[in-house]
Amino acid sequence: MAVSKRNILSWMVLVLVFYIFYNDFLLFTIEGKTNAVEKAVQDAISKSGYKDLELSSISEYHCPRDPGQDYKEVRTLHCSASAVFTDGTSADVSIEQKEFRNTYIRSGRKEMNTYKIIFSVTVRELDPNVRGVSSISKIIKL
Repeated sequence: MAVSKRNILSWMVLVLVFYIFYNDFLLFTIEGKTNAVEKAVQDAISKSGYKDLELSSISEYHCPRDPGQDYKEVRTLHCSASAVFTDGTSADVSIEQKEFRNTYIRSGRKEMNTYKIIFSVTVRELDPNVRGVSSISKIIKL
């Protein structure tokens, strides 16, 4: 059974559409942000020198909005979470969330769209001087 070029092209376009949907919409949900914080905490663990310590999960991700920064193109939010490690211990995580946003006009109103977020975390119980970093970015900036 031969596969036509049209079928191959159709599947490639479908995969591309799913990838863009995942990257541009699902990464910017709370679950996507929590996954990015997990990566940043893992980065901090690797830099801290604790070779036998592994991250089990991130919970209680909380990022309060600052109304004074609603219309800034680059806003910095101070967030928090709790990290649970495989040895049963837990630690508080301080998160600096820097959001890069562009402005567009919709129905005569100025709107802001976040296209990139950089997460910089500190786990004080490990080492207060070590920071882990991760980021998420959209493919299509509207």
